[in-house]
Amino acid sequence: MAAIQNPCLCGGTYIVDPPPGVTAGCGDDCICLCDVIVATEDWPNVTQEGSINLDTYLDLHDLSTCGSNTKYWRLVGFDSTFFEYVNVSLQGIITWKVRVTSRGVGQAVFRMDCGQFAATATFTTGRLNPCDTTVCPTGFVCDPSDGDCIAQTSPNITTTEQC
Repeated sequence: MAAIQNPCLCGGTYIVDPPPGVTAGCGDDCICLCDVIVATEDWPNVTQEGSINLDTYLDLHDLSTCGSNTKYWRLVGFDSTFFEYVNVSLQGIITWKVRVTSRGVGQAVFRMDCGQFAATATFTTGRLNPCDTTVCPTGFVCDPSDGDCIAQTSPNITTTEQC
């Protein structure tokens, strides 16, 4: 069976508004998925698993070409330096956990198939760092999992270079 190329102009390239010269709808020849960016206030911290339902964003996508065909979601890939894991269920539930060492934001690529059509888009999230706003007294350090000050278990070590 030959691979079918998706003739969409918009698939995954915008969130809500299409770029200049591109219409929001795809027409009868393709499906369009929009990138999903998790709002900062919804970012999990390192002890939490994040979860979103891609079906929540269906009104942003143009899936009219799917008709009554069943929609299947799947993971294409993710930034393994940022995420500990990312899973996408066939029903479109993304679950993820970020690494303790992760900084900034990470991306995963997901795909939706229906009938003979398929499209990919990205999912972007970050992680909360509760230590950003925590100041601990001397002898205590901030626990990055919850932002609490805990007793420092090892002394500060200062090294000096000797000639």
